[in-house]
Formats: sequence, structure tokens, C-alpha cells
Amino acid sequence: MTEQFRTNMQRLREGAQMQVLEADHVVICGVNSHLAFILKQFNKYHEYAVRLGTATARKQRILLLSDLPRKQMDKVADNIAKDFNHIDVLTKSCSLSLTKSFERAAANKARAIIILPTKGDRYEVDTDAFLSVLALQPLPEMASVLTIVEVSNSNTCELLKSISGLKVEPVENVASKLFVQCSRQKGLIKIYRHLLNYRKNVFNLCSFPNLEGLKYQQVRRGFQEAVVCGLYRKGKIYFHPNDEEVLQITDKVLFIAPVHGKHKPHLACPDVMKEENMMANNLGVLVKNVESPIQALEMTMMRLQNIVKRPTKSGSKASDSALGPKECILMLGWRPDVAEMIGEYDNYLGPGSVLEILSDVPLDDRNRASKLISPSKLKNVQVSHRIGNPMDYDVLKETIVNIKKSFEKGEDIPLSIVVISDREWLLGDPSRADKQSAYSLLLAENICNKLGVKVQNLVAEIVDSKLGKQITRIKPSLTYIAAEEVMSLVTAQVAMNSELNEVWKDILNAEGDEIYVKNIGLYMKEGENPSFAELSERAYLRREVAIGYVKGNKNVLNPIPKSEPLFLELTDALIVISELEGEQPIIS
Repeated sequence: MTEQFRTNMQRLREGAQMQVLEADHVVICGVNSHLAFILKQFNKYHEYAVRLGTATARKQRILLLSDLPRKQMDKVADNIAKDFNHIDVLTKSCSLSLTKSFERAAANKARAIIILPTKGDRYEVDTDAFLSVLALQPLPEMASVLTIVEVSNSNTCELLKSISGLKVEPVENVASKLFVQCSRQKGLIKIYRHLLNYRKNVFNLCSFPNLEGLKYQQVRRGFQEAVVCGLYRKGKIYFHPNDEEVLQITDKVLFIAPVHGKHKPHLACPDVMKEENMMANNLGVLVKNVESPIQALEMTMMRLQNIVKRPTKSGSKASDSALGPKECILMLGWRPDVAEMIGEYDNYLGPGSVLEILSDVPLDDRNRASKLISPSKLKNVQVSHRIGNPMDYDVLKETIVNIKKSFEKGEDIPLSIVVISDREWLLGDPSRADKQSAYSLLLAENICNKLGVKVQNLVAEIVDSKLGKQITRIKPSLTYIAAEEVMSLVTAQVAMNSELNEVWKDILNAEGDEIYVKNIGLYMKEGENPSFAELSERAYLRREVAIGYVKGNKNVLNPIPKSEPLFLELTDALIVISELEGEQPIIS
């Protein structure tokens, strides 16, 4: 009897049997490296909501559920949220697979529920998520509560969405693919973080019933305070609607702009639209009526003369007209989702490319994890394995020397060195993973400098952005990629607007449209001074959406005003949403 009493008292201390009396709160299930970024994002979002007058309370209440002891949870929550003034974090220790736990957490009265993975194995991640979602199903009125679930693959997404009586929005964790994308394009990670920062320009989805019947071209050119990116129709995102497409009353417009609050961007009046779309300064032509078919054709022909045209051929993701570049990648570290990274590299690189993996993980473990991608499935990349600790100077030096010796004499193949974090460390102690990544990266740079080895990219996966910034300040040639942070911010943004999940799903998937930083020489000739509006029209001819530009290494998204000359150099770049990394086919 005494033991039972002691057990019951312990459960009371943990809060497992206490009923939550909140409503419109956010329930977060699980503790991992994403939690800090998600709480930070909620704090920013609520601060902005208070300023805009859209907040319903002074602070957003967040209930953290976990099977960890409550003392440990309180310590984690206090460390993360001590400086956050716009959220209150409460904790509750309980089982995440029991309906009673969610009933006591008043889950059916919550604004949103977020289920985070707490295991390293992808199957355990998805199994645990599935059990938590099943535990929510018996609760009444759950169909109106948005449930965000981080999962490891698209098949689990379909399975979770099939559970009736729930409003489930699975977010596939594609951090490994995101890491590959960002490791190939310097500055891309900064663009993603900008688009996920509520104090800057972000993706917005809005209904404009008064625009029903207008052509997409009028909408695309008409917003002067935003960059129109596409349409959301019947649950799907379309980044490249035809200019003649007519807007329906149920359509939503996807655009990049600051969070609008109660004030949506407005369409400029027809006269202003015509004035903004006049390219007289750029082309030496006075356009009095852009609606004239003859003059519209003339404008198109002039633009085609100023952009790079390439014939359409099948090739790699890197380019439609040619095969991708032949490169050598040295990857330091190992975790099970390396198989996804290998597949992503194969999408971008050309035939003859080599990916060498240095890790102290045994080959049997690697083969079991990477069996999803057999060598026969890879078109362009040959994978080789080397056993050794990436933090051992002699082992790393020998690996780099052997890679350079393997190149044919006189063959100049770009070499990139990328450092990845151990998945178990990411889920447990991210700071330990960061120490390993930072040390391996600095060691690799030191060895390459001593050997006179030229490296195209030196990249590390780092969770703590402060550490990453500190490293890049000391060593500007190094790049850090906080892929886990970006995925956390995506989860938080989807929790605030579930329809944005379709946008990010497309952008972060190699099979869809992605964000690219492209050479400005593809869109203008030397001596030209086009405006952003003009560059947008030229990008449209290449089946791309221009969302900003890079001038002197500075990213500018949603430039305002859009009609003034930008005075760009040929060393600058245009930021676009595009299907391919290289040149796009011209559309007629």
C-alpha cells in the first residue's frame, strides 16, 4: 500500500493526472533539437501578432508533453524560453501514446498540436508518431484542431492523412536533402531563413474574392508591395500558371511580403500597372498600351534577345541542356539518412562524380542503412567508403591525399568537403554534434591549406547558429548550414498556416520547384540596367519566378520599388523559384 501511495504521489508531481484547463493553447509533444527553434518562432510570431493587433491574448500558452521526468522537462524549457517574453511554456510528463494523456492536456481545445520525433531510427520515429495520432482520434471535436506531425518519409504522410476524424498535416523531415541543396549554393541557407523569419518577407497565402475573373498576368504584375509566386488551387500549389489563366473565387494567391495582419496588399489600379510595366528606360521603347497584342509580342521578342536561350534536352537536375558537373565530394561523418543525401547528390552531379564517405561507423552498419539506394539506381555518382575517425588528423590527411592522387593527371575536378552530424547526437545533445562538426571542418581546412589542395566548398552541418556565425566570422571561406533549424521553422510556420505545407513541400523536394541563385548574365547583357519588374518578365519567359536579387553579396527579397533600374553587375545574381538549377527552356 505504501509503494502504491508513493507511485501515485510521484505521478501527481509529474503532472500526469492533472487536468489542463487551457484553450487556444499549443501542445508540443516530444523534446528534441527542433524544440528551441520552434519555441523561438512562436515567440516571434506572437510578438508580431500583438503589434498587428491580431493576437487574442497577451502571451501564447504552450504546453510541452513528454515521457521524460518533469524536472528534466522544466530544466529544458527554462533554458530555452527564459528570454522569451511573448510565450508561456508549461510542462507535463505523460505517455504520448495514451488518449488519457491528450484528454488531460485539453488537446481538443488547442489551437494546434505538434508531434516531434524523439528517436534516431526512422521506423521508430514514424511508429511513435502514428501511435500518438491514434491516441488523439477518440477525443471529441478533434477534426477542427490542426495536428502537425514531423515524419521521416512521404509514405507515412499518406498513412497519417488517411486517419479519419483528424486534421493531420504531416511535415516530412527533408533536412538531409536541404543540406545538399545549401551545400551546393552559397547563401541559399540565408534565403531560406529570411523566408521563415516573421520580421522579414515570408510566404503568404490569401484569398482575393474581388480579383475573380482577372487574368493571372494582371495579378502577377499588379502587386507593387509583394512578389506574386503562384496560385493555390484545390489544395495544390502552382508556381507557373499561364498568364491567360483566369482567377477563380476559391483561388488563393501565393506571394512574398511581410506578414500582412489585417491589411492585405492591394492590386494597383490599371493606370499604375501600365506605368509600372513600362520598360522605356530599359529597352528604349515607349510602351503606351501593354495590353496591345502586337506590342506585347514586340516586348517578348526584345526580352528574348537579352536572355540566354538553350535547347531543351533531358539532363540532370543541374541543367536541362547538359549533364551536371563532374565533382568529388568528401563527406565526413555518418548517419542512416546519408542514403537520401547520396540520392540528392546524384540528382545534381554529372557522370563520373565521386562521393567518398569517411567515418568510424562499421561498413556492415552503413550497408544496412544505405540499402535503399543501390549502386544500380545511381546514374551519376560512384560511392566509396573509408573507415576512420574524421577528427583524427593523420586519417583525414591520408584520405585527402588519396583523393587528389586518384584524379587523372591534369584533370581539374572540383573538390568539396562536407561535414554531417551524427543523428543520435542531434536528438540527444546537439552541442556535442556541433563540436564534432566544427572541429572536423577546421581540421579539414587546415590540412588542405598545408597540402595546397584547392577546395570549392568547405561546409559543415551545425545546429547552433551562434557557433556557426562565430566560425564563419573567423574563417569566411567556411560555410555552416543549419538544416535542422530550417526544418524546425518550417514546422512552426505550418502550425500557423497549414496550407503553407504544400509550398514548402514543393520547394524542399528535388522533384519540384526550388529556390536557386542564378547568374544575372542569364537575364541581361552587359551595359543594361533593367528594373526588377523587367527581370521578372524575363524570368517568366524561362518558366521561373524572380523573388529577389543578390547585389554585392547582399540578398534583397521582394525589392520595392520594382520599376527602378537596379544597376547590377555581371557578378551579381537573380534569386528565382525554378524547376532546374541550370538554364531553363524558353516558353513561347
